[in-house]
Amino acid sequence: MPNFEVGFKRGAISLTLGIINMTLILACLAWTITLVAVSPIAIVGLIFGAIGLNSRGKDLAVTGIVLCSYALFVSLFICVLRWI
Repeated sequence: MPNFEVGFKRGAISLTLGIINMTLILACLAWTITLVAVSPIAIVGLIFGAIGLNSRGKDLAVTGIVLCSYALFVSLFICVLRWI
C-alpha cells in the first residue's frame, strides 16, 4: 500500500465529499434531505479541504472546497426557496 502523506488524504477526502454532495443535491428534491444531509457533509468537506491546502494534494483540496462550497450554497438556497 502506498504511503501517502496525511494532507494528500485530506484533499482526497474533501474532493470525495464534494462529489457526494453534488450527487445528493442532484438526486434529492426534498428540502429536509437537502438540509440534513448536504449541509453537514459540505461543512466537513470544507474543513478537510482547508486543512489539505498545505500539502501535495492541494489541487484535490481546492476542487473539494469549490464543490463543497457550491453544494452548501445550493442546499441553503433550496431551503430558503422552500420556506418562501
